[in-house]
Parts: sequence; C-alpha cells; structure tokens
Amino acid sequence: MAGPDFLLIGAQRAGTSSMFLHLMKNPALATVSNQRKETHYFSGTGSRWDPNPLCDNEVEPYLRLTTIARRRRNTTNLQVGDFSPTHLHCLCCAASLRMINRNMKVVVLLRDPVARAVSKFFQLKQPHSRWWPEQQALENHTFVSYVEAELAVMRRCSDTARRFRSSASPRSRLLAAAGAAMPRGWGAGWDMGQWMEAQCYARSSILGWSVYAPFLENYAAQFGWRQMKVLYTPDMLAAPNVTLRAVEDFLGAPRVRLHPMDKLDFLFNTRECHFYTCPRKRGRLKPLAEALGAHAGGGASGGGGLSAADAALVDDMGLESGGLGSTSSSTSSGNGNGASTSSSASSSASPFGQAVAALRQFYAPHVQQLFTWADQGVIPQPPPAWRAVYGLPQQQQPAG
Repeated sequence: MAGPDFLLIGAQRAGTSSMFLHLMKNPALATVSNQRKETHYFSGTGSRWDPNPLCDNEVEPYLRLTTIARRRRNTTNLQVGDFSPTHLHCLCCAASLRMINRNMKVVVLLRDPVARAVSKFFQLKQPHSRWWPEQQALENHTFVSYVEAELAVMRRCSDTARRFRSSASPRSRLLAAAGAAMPRGWGAGWDMGQWMEAQCYARSSILGWSVYAPFLENYAAQFGWRQMKVLYTPDMLAAPNVTLRAVEDFLGAPRVRLHPMDKLDFLFNTRECHFYTCPRKRGRLKPLAEALGAHAGGGASGGGGLSAADAALVDDMGLESGGLGSTSSSTSSGNGNGASTSSSASSSASPFGQAVAALRQFYAPHVQQLFTWADQGVIPQPPPAWRAVYGLPQQQQPAG
C-alpha cells in the first residue's frame, strides 16, 4: 500500500472546489475519498466533532483508501490526490504527509487574503454552518465588529510569540542567511516563537488562515519548493484552462481532452450556494454588497448593509466596478516613496473600509514574503494588483 501521489492543500475559500472538479475531468487523476473532495484525515475539519488536528491518526486506513482508489479504476496510469484544503493550515500535517510519501507533489491555490477572509466569514454566517464552533462566536458579530475583536486577539498572540523567537542563536542566523534555500517549518527548523506565532494564525480560520507565508514555508520545509506548485485565484479565474494545464503538467499527468464547449467557467461552493450541486458562472454571481447584506456592518454607525464602493475594496470576482477582479485594480502610480496606490487600494472612511484597511496592514508583511520568494524564483509572482492594495513597493525593473 502507498499513499497519495499529490495534494491540493488549500487555501480554503480560494477556489479549491472549482479546481478539484476541473481536475476530476481527467481520467488519469483520482481522489482518495471516492469522488468526494476532502478527507480532512490528518487536519480534522475544525467542526465540533474533530476541532483539533489528527496528525497521529491511524495511517493504515488512509493508505487503504488510496489503494481502493487505484483498484477502482483498474489502471496503473493513475495518480491519486488528497484535496483537503484544511491541511494547509494544520502545522503538523506536512510532517505526517511527508512520512507517508516524501515524493508527494503539493499544489496550493492562494486568493487575495482579505477577500478570502470575507468569503470565509460569509460562509460561516450561513445556516448550514451551524456545526462549526466559530458560527456561535459570530452570532452577534458583523464583519466589522469581528475584525476589530479578532484582530486584537491575533496581534496580542503574535506579539507574545515573538518574544520567544531565538533569532540570536548561531543556527537561526545561519538559516536566516540561507533564505529561500532552507525553508523552515514545524519539526524542521522552527524555533518555539515561530511555532507559537503560526499557532496564532492556525486557530483562526477566518482571519488567521489568510496569513499564507508560514503555512507555505512549513510545507516547503518538508517537501522542498521544487515539489510545490503555487497558483493564484485571479489567474484561475482569468484563464482556467491554462491553470488546469499547468497542474496537469506539474503532476506529470496526460492532458485531458475537454469538450469544445467546456470553458471551465463554472464556479462551485460560491458566495450564494455552498455546495457542489449549484455551480455558477462568475458573471452570474450575486453582487458582494447584496450577498453580505447586514452581515458586513458597513453603515455609518457600523451596522446596516454594504455600499458598492466598499464591496469593490474586496471583490476579486470582477463584479464590482474598480474591484480587485477588475482591470483597474492593477493600475497604479508611484507615491514618491516606492509604494504604489490604486483606486482599489484606497479604503473608504466607512467602518467596513476601516476594517479592510486594518486587515491589509496586518497582512502586508506576509504578502511581502510571497513577493520575496517570487523574486528568489521559488514561487510564481503573485498578482501585481496585490502590491498596490497592500501598499508594497513596486517591483524594480532591471536597468538598461
């Protein structure tokens, strides 16, 4: 018995359901869990039934699932994958999965951090999410009030964790100097402070799971950057066929022959239907301002609905004028100090706009780390619009 050949580990609410269903059109690819997307086998779902990671879960049944998937297709030309997006934010899962198959390839799909947080908040506000402990905590919160409360908790937690960093040790200096060549993770070079800080983010599925950098590095420490394929949601939305081909090529799978009418333009598990049974085309999604409604807390007094201008601050589906998903979001100009500004980077003075601005400030160093790794050549460049909306310096063009 052998474990899976590859993983799609997240991020949750970044389009992994759509990617899964696109990949399942390829007969050379299969899922561990008999056509279902997720196993949550080592991470747990985070629900009231298994709120904690299960990294010491019994291994043999998991291997048996993979074996059954291969036998079901009765072919040797098959790659089996686990598509659980909760594995990305599970700190011990990378080490557990590597012990099962050190040659596993890892696919990661990343969405704009604030847009992902909004999407997760809205999902947990739906009636079907009642089994999630966080829904009870959100019962009396709008997005604005939740960000104010939870961001304060996460800042205190991360500030405490940083006091336990051992940056002065010779080993830490050596690892820091090595940069992207020596990624560190849980059980693979993190000191106690780094572990504690990652725990701060791992315990918050709404805000914390949008802090991608430590989770990404954790998997790179176990599998290496060369066994990882980082993709971005805006690229999948703009060219789903190109994204599908890129994943197939990375996995070494033959390219599936799609029907000429199959444009891969359906989205699943969307803002208005959190199930696979109701696909939506992007242009037919309910506008974000309408979908969030009073849950946003965007009115002048912190209550009420969301204005179209505020929705544009976090809309990455291209449905709101000037939003992250529109062409105007990448239009930027220098402000004299190396940073850039854009129409979508400027937050409104409303409570919702202020909450978005606070989140962007919090996420900015972690988004900068993604660009740093991209400049080092270990991951693809994130969407250029992210530099503008997170106030990061524009990429320097080579002289000459």
